[in-house]
This record gives sequence, C-alpha cells and structure tokens, in this order.
Amino acid sequence: MIVTIIYKEDAATVATSEGEITIKNGENPLAICQWMALKIHPGILRRIKNGSISVKDTSVEEEAIKEFKCSFFEQLKTEGYSLVQKKWESSNYKDFEQTFVKQWLSKEEDAMIESEALREIDSLRIAKSSKNIALFSAVIACVSIVISFVGMVT
Repeated sequence: MIVTIIYKEDAATVATSEGEITIKNGENPLAICQWMALKIHPGILRRIKNGSISVKDTSVEEEAIKEFKCSFFEQLKTEGYSLVQKKWESSNYKDFEQTFVKQWLSKEEDAMIESEALREIDSLRIAKSSKNIALFSAVIACVSIVISFVGMVT
C-alpha cells in the first residue's frame, strides 16, 4: 500500500532498513514499509515533529499500517512461535518490524498461557470425575458387602 508524504525541505536521501530512500520537496508516494522505516529514523523524527514532513491523508496511513500488520502477523504465524522467537533474539527483524514482532510474541505467549490454564482445568475436571467414579464404586462395593452379610445372617 502506498502512503503520500508531504515534505517541505530540499530533497534528502536517508539510509534505512528498507535501503536508501530519497524524498523530495512536495508530495512523495512511498510504500508503507518505506514510510515506517523513515518514521523511526532520528533525523526524520525531528522533521516530523517540526512539521516539515507530514502524511497527506492520515486515514490512508492508518489503513496501510493496519493492512501491513495483518499480513505481517500472518507471516509470523506461518513461521511459528519458536522460529520467530529465535529470529527476535538474533535481531533479524527490521527496526520498524520489531514493535509488531514484540506484540505478536506477547499475544502468542498469552494464548499459550490461556491454553495451558484450560488444559489444567480440564485435567482437574477429569480427575474430579475419576474420583467420583471411584467413590461411587466403593459405595457400591460396600453396599454389596452389607447385602451379602445380611443374607448370611438371615
């Protein structure tokens, strides 16, 4: 997805994790990955804060980031938790991707904890059912013994 950036200074070339990006005075259509890589660059951050760089349509930017995040999360899901964790620890993700990776890992960890808790609840439920069956069997056995004993006495 493309985001249009308005730049109010002389042309500049900035080295980012997406390669060198040249922005010129006026409107600059950029792929969302390029824009996210630029946004975290310290020099560009200062220019954003002083108003020399802005997004032409913030709703387009929001939608593009949302779309990128969804497709990136699908990619991470395909790679699997273990591989993503290893790549995260090795810093194999681009600067602008790291926030999303951290969110995804946190979400997956929460899901694993919840799943583990549900399994534990199921195990406890099964154990309780087994205990009830054992108790019922013991009561039946005792009743059988009492009936046998009463039959012998009479």
